[in-house]
Amino acid sequence: MGKSSLATNIALNVARGGDRVYIQSLEESKDAIVRRLLKNSENIDCLPIEIDDGGALDIEEIVLRVKRAHYRGKLDLIVVDHLQEIRSKGDTR
Repeated sequence: MGKSSLATNIALNVARGGDRVYIQSLEESKDAIVRRLLKNSENIDCLPIEIDDGGALDIEEIVLRVKRAHYRGKLDLIVVDHLQEIRSKGDTR
């Protein structure tokens, strides 16, 4: 099992317990994450999982997005997948 699959499985299990989960993916699309979730659960529509596939972001943008999600409702778990893709301030890659 890869790191992304492990993180997704943890998020799924936390959400099954009724806790609100936020997944920030810096590389994979929302559709790819949903497909992975569906492999391990027959119905994810009723689970409190929010997925943001905003792409390569800097840390300030990630924090801002997490805060916005938290304002919509308390977050119990935050998963940031593909940490190596976080851009630093002024990074032009």
